[in-house]
This record gives sequence, structure tokens and C-alpha cells, in this order.
Amino acid sequence: MAPADVSFATVGGIMRYQNGGWILGFNRFFKNCSVFDAELWGILDGLALLMDRGYDNVLIQTDNLEAAKTIQD
Repeated sequence: MAPADVSFATVGGIMRYQNGGWILGFNRFFKNCSVFDAELWGILDGLALLMDRGYDNVLIQTDNLEAAKTIQD
């Protein structure tokens, strides 16, 4: 049995230019994942997609304070 903080999760994100124009969107399903881990995977997936397309200067916005603090550290 999985711990109470681990369950099915879906993450997604959108990437936009500085002026708000659409670059791309994505989503991913996880079978067993905590909310915290899902948030970090979503950020990592988004960064990987942007790097694959040649973007090297990005601003990450998230509503998960714990993930933001982890990335800053």
C-alpha cells in the first residue's frame, strides 16, 4: 500500500514568450508520485523541452512554494 502522500498525479505546463505568445504546452501522467515530486518533475520536463528547442533564458513560475525554495537552494 502506498503512503498517504503518494498517489496518481498528472503534471502539465505551458511555455510562453515574454509578450504572452504561445510556445508550447505539455502534460505527463505519473502512476505513483507525491505532489512535491510531481511539481519538480513538471518543472524539469518543461525546462528539458525548452532546452531541446534552443531556449536558454527562462523564468519559472510555480504556485508551489516548497518546490521554488528547493530550486533556489
